[in-house]
Amino acid sequence: MNFSEYLKKKIFSESDDKADKIFVRSIATSIFALVVCIIIFSATSFAWFSDTASAGQQVIQSSNYSLSISAIGSNGEANFDISKDENQNEVFSLNGGQTYQFTVTSEGGRTGYIKLKIFEQEYVSEQIDSDMTFTFSLTFDENVDVTILERWGISSIADEERDIQNGASYTNMTKNN
Repeated sequence: MNFSEYLKKKIFSESDDKADKIFVRSIATSIFALVVCIIIFSATSFAWFSDTASAGQQVIQSSNYSLSISAIGSNGEANFDISKDENQNEVFSLNGGQTYQFTVTSEGGRTGYIKLKIFEQEYVSEQIDSDMTFTFSLTFDENVDVTILERWGISSIADEERDIQNGASYTNMTKNN
């Protein structure tokens, strides 16, 4: 006799054995509860994996900050070489004995600053606000490479001796004005 025949016999029999009836009813209740749980779990899983969430197209656009940098020598000509370093920063190879007027224009409606890298020393400009023109001039006694690094945001460097001020002139990085 298999288990299903045993259950039928015990459920439908007129036996007076209370222990058998209690056992059979508890097994039948457990099996029924198990079947209900499986059905509920299946329905939940089906809803979980078949549901689709959709929202309208969300466009996220990052801030745009760029600088236009130009320079002109004291003779009115751009008598220097411009190249890019390994990080795509502009490198101005300036000839010694001349003054170079740099003009930096902020584009993109954001604020930022520039860093000048001269002889492995970095000099930080004051803030260049959106749509602002920032000018400064440099004079060196010898040929020098000046790397200009564009930075957006606010500079964390507040060292007054190293700041490049708008409209100022610097000779061998000593302030002249």
